[in-house]
Amino acid sequence: MPYHLQCDKDDCRHTEDVEIIDETMIGKPCPKCGSNLLTKEDFIGFLAIYPKIQEMEAAAVEALAVGLGSNEGMALVQIGFKDNEPWMTVEVPPERKS
Repeated sequence: MPYHLQCDKDDCRHTEDVEIIDETMIGKPCPKCGSNLLTKEDFIGFLAIYPKIQEMEAAAVEALAVGLGSNEGMALVQIGFKDNEPWMTVEVPPERKS
């Protein structure tokens, strides 16, 4: 599953999809404004929650494998860590809301 780096500058919020987050990305400049896409503090926080992210990813893959069918209409879940705080967003397509 891809991961996302997000610019630290409030009025920019540029995001980039990456396949892996590693130490070489610390201090990577935002292509739009030059601010950090990944701080050392955020990287350390990411490492702390990474095992839980892996568990959630594995559970999602397993749920699809046991018969939920295609992912059409499924909710989009994003998990991250910013400013020493974990965050999660869930976007449910209108056809799935009751």
